[in-house]
Amino acid sequence: MRRGVSGLFRAVAGSVAILVAIVPASSGHAQQQPKPPGTYDGKYAGTMRCFGHSNARVNGLTVRQSRFVFSFKTTRGAGTLSCAVQIRSDGTFDNQACDLPMSGKVTGDTLQASFKSPDALCDFTVTREKN
Repeated sequence: MRRGVSGLFRAVAGSVAILVAIVPASSGHAQQQPKPPGTYDGKYAGTMRCFGHSNARVNGLTVRQSRFVFSFKTTRGAGTLSCAVQIRSDGTFDNQACDLPMSGKVTGDTLQASFKSPDALCDFTVTREKN
């Protein structure tokens, strides 16, 4: 009877070892590789919410080679301000040195950003259009 229990133990131990070897490879904890430049390219549209300014729609924000320029018309006589942005490979961007200080992130097909103009604080969320 000892042989039977011993053989059963070895069979179960072998099954557990195989299961343990398979689980880490399929657990989904693999590191995501950064996206190569240009993968954020496309035309985006969505909505903008502002404090101190009326809410608006964002139409036709175009990203090329992971760069875009965003323009905003102010209401207090400062005219139209803009900011040129470079999206990093991790999807983040930040340019505080432009006329319209802006930061944000691209996740999948969604670009979210915040900016400050002389008369408003705004957030916008835009989605990349499918071809």
